[in-house]
Amino acid sequence: RVAMAAGAAAAATSAWLLAWRRSLAHHLLLFAGLLTLVSGTVGQWEGIEGEHVGLVVWGLAVAWVLVSWGGWLPHPAAGEVVGGLCAMWSCTMVATAEASWGIWLGVLTGSSLLVAASAARQRAMLIPGVPGLLFSTIGALGYYLGGEGGMGAGRAGSALTRC
Repeated sequence: RVAMAAGAAAAATSAWLLAWRRSLAHHLLLFAGLLTLVSGTVGQWEGIEGEHVGLVVWGLAVAWVLVSWGGWLPHPAAGEVVGGLCAMWSCTMVATAEASWGIWLGVLTGSSLLVAASAARQRAMLIPGVPGLLFSTIGALGYYLGGEGGMGAGRAGSALTRC
């Protein structure tokens, strides 16, 4: 409940400050406050596992990338980078032994960031997209191939995506 209260207070304060003065700090604080509020709220529900919280965080991060990309927030490049990094990070929360589909969510998210960056000529989305796709693909290879047969990068990538 403390996370929910802190997230709500941070989100409300930063939204008011962002409306008053459109600075990068207020933009990032609003995202952090919403992230804390949403993950704290979902974490309070009964029967919720870590991969469910990760999926909700992924949805918020993807929405943040789209809102920033649409120009509805100040400093859109920062929103695209922070949202993209958070989306890629949340895929590692989803990718557990019971929910291996999170690995493919990471590959899809990284690929989508690269396609959007190329189509819109937005270099900012390359920052989370390139390493995200690289480590997600290596993680998928490590998960399904076990990193055997001279494929040492499979296990290294799998370990890196779960850090």
